[in-house]
Amino acid sequence: MTLVVETPQGDRQGSSVVWIRHWFYPQILPDAGHQDRKWGGEAAVVDLGEGKFLFALPINGDPIYGAFGDLLSQKTTGGKEYYRVIEGLVGLEARQVPLGDLPTLVTFTDVNDPTSIALVDPHDIAKSFGDGYTLKSAFVEVTRDPVTSGQVGQVLDWMDGYSNWMPVQGLDGRTKNLSSRYFIRKPDYN
Repeated sequence: MTLVVETPQGDRQGSSVVWIRHWFYPQILPDAGHQDRKWGGEAAVVDLGEGKFLFALPINGDPIYGAFGDLLSQKTTGGKEYYRVIEGLVGLEARQVPLGDLPTLVTFTDVNDPTSIALVDPHDIAKSFGDGYTLKSAFVEVTRDPVTSGQVGQVLDWMDGYSNWMPVQGLDGRTKNLSSRYFIRKPDYN
């Protein structure tokens, strides 16, 4: 995923590559089939300058469906067929992701303080960063490029090994707890 942000100093962008592995257990009885998935990699990081950073956490939303939905039928959503079709998207040009399909966006008012985490509204990032900041676009592509590693740790050097929950007030007013695993998930491929 790649995010492009307009700032007072010009456009800034950041991206990351994550892996998703999906598998199915046999369906011996009519309702006995089971599917599971894992992901690894890390959040996309956009350095906005002046010590401000935007993180896109690859934990929710479906940017692939949002960008490539016209190539996916309704019946492919979430099942075996969905992942088979996704595999066929490798090599296609990156496509824009609608704001409603973006993963969770966050920032830290102080990158050295885990408790300073705050959610960012993709429709109005100026609320979080000030006048002159706009999320211009987000793109996603399906690739076999290497998984991104190390960029979150360069900004949040305390994140690797951080084990406490980070409570953050949601855009809906409710508190959510975020984990360091939402920023960095080491690829264990198991």
